[in-house]
Amino acid sequence: MAPRVVKVKITVKEEKENKKKEQVRNIQPEVLEQKANKAEDFLKQFIRQLNVVDIDYSIKKENDTVFIDITGSDSEFLIGYRGEALNALQTIISSVVNNKEEERVRIILNIQNYREKRKKDLEILADKLAKTVSRTGKTIKLEPMTAYERKIIHSRMQDYKNIKTNSVGEEPYRRVVISKIKNKMEII
Repeated sequence: MAPRVVKVKITVKEEKENKKKEQVRNIQPEVLEQKANKAEDFLKQFIRQLNVVDIDYSIKKENDTVFIDITGSDSEFLIGYRGEALNALQTIISSVVNNKEEERVRIILNIQNYREKRKKDLEILADKLAKTVSRTGKTIKLEPMTAYERKIIHSRMQDYKNIKTNSVGEEPYRRVVISKIKNKMEII
């Protein structure tokens, strides 16, 4: 049997990510303040267009990040199915704030403490799935998730010594795969 020749194309994605991280660091306080003001101006106009009564927001600045917390009984619909509307709004605000500028800040949007609730739900799901995979030995492929949600699952699974996880697929369809680590004794 003749050896097969395989061509492999390798693309380095880390450089792009590292450049983004570098752009986010070392933000001057006045630049951070300016970007937070841009975010607030956008939010005021956005909420005015919604024509709702009970929505409020607060903005907090730390290092290279602007944290926006939206509260009020009329804000629930801004979360969307599994946080899709929330993530989209966060992306829009980030684009508005960082548009055509070299110095970029991170925008973290939270509505009605959704991110904390979702994290807790994902950790509970991870625990259940770890026990199921441990017991049955079957691999489980989760639904597509954002990078933030996948990170929560991966982190939680580190508590289980006989479970391994990896992410497969391309964004926005990237998902976590959970499988059992086979013992050498089980293979024999």
